Amino acid sequence: GQFLGYFGYNNNPTTLADWLIDRFFTEEQKASLLNKIPFSFRNLSMDSRDLVYTVTMTAEGNAVKKHDVGGNNLFPTEMYDEVISFIIDGFRDAHLVHGDLSEYNILVWDGQPIMIDCGQAMTADHFNAKEFLERDIRNINRFFKNRDADIIDIETIMEEALKPEEDEEEEE
Repeated sequence: GQFLGYFGYNNNPTTLADWLIDRFFTEEQKASLLNKIPFSFRNLSMDSRDLVYTVTMTAEGNAVKKHDVGGNNLFPTEMYDEVISFIIDGFRDAHLVHGDLSEYNILVWDGQPIMIDCGQAMTADHFNAKEFLERDIRNINRFFKNRDADIIDIETIMEEALKPEEDEEEEE
């Protein structure tokens, strides 16, 4: 690695960990260590600063990490539709509003979005529930619009979420 020391930059490509492994482990032990290297990560989500959140899968469990990479579109329109469906169904069926939904609170597992950080969620009868619902929709629309997804206008989503349950039964 490169670091600034007393005598200037160290341009040695060998890291301290590499040196320690070479110094204290036999070739057989090194091979054994290589077998314990975690499986490759899978992309989970990307935020507005093009940071990709990934999971590294190991035998002991999974670890979520952030990586700085160039801006690939990891969220197609289908993903947007899934998230909007979550917002609408959450309000209508579960009578809940996330309250802080944004790209930072969406992970993707096996191609499906998973909403996290639901600790501040509130019931639909909370006095600010509609304001938080609109803010959640606005955050999601902004994020996906910046990634060229086909978005639905806020009014249409709000109308669908707030539609009384009687209207649903008439349509079926």
